[in-house]
Amino acid sequence: SVQTADNVFERLPAINEALPLDMQISALQDTTEIIRDSLETVSRQAVGGAGLAVLILFVFLRSLKTTLVIAISIPASIIITLMFMFFFGLTLNIMTLAGLALGVGLLVDNSIVILENIYRYREKGAKLTASAVLGSQEMITPIVASTLTTICVFLPIAIFRDRLEFIGELFSGLAFTVVISLASSLLVAIFLVPVLASRYVPLDTRKQRPLAGLLKSIDDVMQRFFDGLNTLYKRALGAVLGKKILTVLVTAAVFGGSLLLIPLTGFELIPSQPEDSVGITVQMPVGTTLDATREVLLDIEAFLESNIQRYDNIVVNAGGGGGFLSGTQSHRGTVEVSLPAFEERIETDEDIRELMRTRFDRYPAAEITFGAGGGGPGGGGFGPPIDIKIRGEDLTRSREVGERIQELLLEHLPEVTEPTLNTEDGLPQVDIVVDRERAYALGLNVAGIGSEIRANIDGVTASQFRTSGNEYDILLLLDEADRSAVPDINRMFVMSDQGRRIPVSSFATLERTTGPVSIERENQARTINLTAGLAPGADLNVVEPQIRALIQQEIPTEDDLIIEFGGDYEELLRYGRTFVIIMIVSVLLVFGVMASQFESFLDPLIIFFSIPLTLIGVIGLYVFTGENFSLFTAVGLVMLVGIVVNNGIVLVDYTNLLRKRGLGLYEACIEAGGDRLRPILMTTLTTVLGLLPVAFLEGEGSSLIQPIAKTVVGGLSVSALMTLFLIPVLYAVFNKLSIRFIARREKMRDRRLQKVKVKEMKRMRIQENQGDTHGPS
Repeated sequence: SVQTADNVFERLPAINEALPLDMQISALQDTTEIIRDSLETVSRQAVGGAGLAVLILFVFLRSLKTTLVIAISIPASIIITLMFMFFFGLTLNIMTLAGLALGVGLLVDNSIVILENIYRYREKGAKLTASAVLGSQEMITPIVASTLTTICVFLPIAIFRDRLEFIGELFSGLAFTVVISLASSLLVAIFLVPVLASRYVPLDTRKQRPLAGLLKSIDDVMQRFFDGLNTLYKRALGAVLGKKILTVLVTAAVFGGSLLLIPLTGFELIPSQPEDSVGITVQMPVGTTLDATREVLLDIEAFLESNIQRYDNIVVNAGGGGGFLSGTQSHRGTVEVSLPAFEERIETDEDIRELMRTRFDRYPAAEITFGAGGGGPGGGGFGPPIDIKIRGEDLTRSREVGERIQELLLEHLPEVTEPTLNTEDGLPQVDIVVDRERAYALGLNVAGIGSEIRANIDGVTASQFRTSGNEYDILLLLDEADRSAVPDINRMFVMSDQGRRIPVSSFATLERTTGPVSIERENQARTINLTAGLAPGADLNVVEPQIRALIQQEIPTEDDLIIEFGGDYEELLRYGRTFVIIMIVSVLLVFGVMASQFESFLDPLIIFFSIPLTLIGVIGLYVFTGENFSLFTAVGLVMLVGIVVNNGIVLVDYTNLLRKRGLGLYEACIEAGGDRLRPILMTTLTTVLGLLPVAFLEGEGSSLIQPIAKTVVGGLSVSALMTLFLIPVLYAVFNKLSIRFIARREKMRDRRLQKVKVKEMKRMRIQENQGDTHGPS
């Protein structure tokens, strides 16, 4: 942990003082630096986002007191969130801080809606207490519903956490933090904001406390601007309401056009993230001396030192470990380049890889691959983007196919980098090939031959020597001079069934070969893995189908050989299917919350049209910035499902309220839009501006949360436009149809009642006529 690393560094000076003068201990690499820098980056971006949110509030409200109330609600919500995080055992890491950063813009939404409504009552001349009570009461139901819609979208992520595997673990902290922060902001908006606005920071509008001088002139200009904006919006909304069919058709055309832009961007599993070090692994042919390997490594070090402008240190390690109990391998080595802090870097880790690739031709006998200080070939830290498995019992044939695929990738697909097989030749070995027929004719069997040769070379325990209560094995084997060379095997003797001593050369031959260092099995079949990375800017969804088509075209199909594809593409498809299910469940939960609030299926259906239209902004922003879609984009889309409906809930709820007060359908739509224009713009801009630093400022660890922030920024920006124009249009269309349907139903009911009355009158007349006929004359 970071705390442990700090303790170690604090003790280093004291340790160095106790060492001899010619010896010193220093840290070559500190993996906690990237954690420390990432936390600092995300925290700084969250604070910057909060500052932008407060600034936009001051521009709209033009009141220090009003802005101060909102500014107080942000740290109050964060403190409550941190308190609950402590009780639930959550730590401050990149993802929980990302949750706070993403929630900063959302924290003020509820407070803005409450405070703006209180401020509107104050502008009408109401007193402080009455304004706080009435303004809060009107907005409690919509803000509770809007908060619940945002919270409930994270419930499916918790439900499908096991199916999401490491992605679920990664997002659980973020989701939990956002949920706690939103719940805290709701409590602050309902209980703290009205108290502050009515008592401790009393709101005064221009009617209660008019300005004078230069401030009044500036305020008048701003007021005229917002009044003009409100008037312009009402006129535009009236025009749109007069062209409802055209508005719907234009919106559908824009949505369809945005879907056609999807092929312009690519897909990836995890966004590549800058690393604080680059590992270069060099593997020479088996048997290369340590000095020859060191010479290549030192040449690479000199090349990097002369071509990299800024680095902390370069560490060379000649003679890589061969694995558990395998000893040191002289033909392997590594070069580790540690980079300075993110702000001080001139070359990135990918720049160094590209620089090193230009040097590959200088070492034709070496196989050079890239590791990383914090990740694999893909740079994301979650495994190689390309992973091809070749299964078959014939290991030699499987390796030949793997090498052929490796050659095809290098020749035809420059987007694929460093294709590497997980097998290598071992040290030279001698195979004893037994002529079974001759051995059987001499009275020998294979098991006996193997036991005799092993006893001659490795020895056999003949007895035990006991002394002073201890036992020692007595090992019986040939003298060193008789078993040190390969020809000595031919002169070894094996005892036949008849008791004859027969030399090995009489029934066996010796073959010099090499064997694999290790054999991997998967599903009880021998497996060879070919892994590779992707060049910067390469699209996984484009490269992977090209690889499959190339292998299908160039590698003949064999019954006893199976080629399977794994890597990021398969993981992307698997996790993508899960996120589709999560999206559907989230939509149903949001619909259920809105239906319970409105006690109707019609109003939630109207608001729901804004959800798919957020793809217009998401796709447009990704195409404009040249970013790839990833699983983090899917998380942002899930968040959007709960966020984009918030403004629609407030608008539709207020429209219903105006209609209950006697306004007509069109008048209610226009008046509600005008009254809700300012809070919708404020909540949208505070959320968007609060996320801008997270979405677009580069920093250590920011690449993981940038896709989520960009998705919310793009989708929410478009959804605000949809809410202000499309939602009133759909509300008018559906409610007009509903009014016609209700009127037609009532008309039909009246007709049925009229028919019943006519029948009843006829029956009564018949009874009266019958009474007159049989009565007294």
